[in-house]
Amino acid sequence: MHRGSVLLRFLCCCAALFASFALTPRASAQILGGACCVADPNGTVTCHQTTPEQCSTLHGAYRGNGTSCNTPGICANSVGGACCVASGGVITCVQTTQADCAARNGTYRGDGTSCASNPCTPQTGACCVRGDVHNVCFQATQADCAAQNGTFGGVGTQCTPTFPAI
Repeated sequence: MHRGSVLLRFLCCCAALFASFALTPRASAQILGGACCVADPNGTVTCHQTTPEQCSTLHGAYRGNGTSCNTPGICANSVGGACCVASGGVITCVQTTQADCAARNGTYRGDGTSCASNPCTPQTGACCVRGDVHNVCFQATQADCAAQNGTFGGVGTQCTPTFPAI
């Protein structure tokens, strides 16, 4: 056999072997994705192997390309909490990190808080508005009460015949 053809066959075999290793799913995942730490509504954090875009859709904390869920403690420092995000007139609770909540223009309810406790419902209380003939009391948020030039009794207060004395 000619030395040139042996060398050519050897190089072709090496190239084929290299290509098979480079195109395995594991290598592709390392190039295209990484660990994504996602908190469920109860605050339990799980790791998913995703792309950055998929992690964003899951409202997770992306640990970077090439990171792996098999790495011990990869999600240990994923502190998160409830985030209230307003969109289209609806307030949605998302379990995420404080940084991701800020990126969504949301209101972060604090580390360790959970969407399971429904922290995004508007905080209402008794609002009394002085009228020409009668005073009117109704449930409202503090901002809505102020917009009506009312007196806000505080979150959780109820309208009573004596609230407030105006």
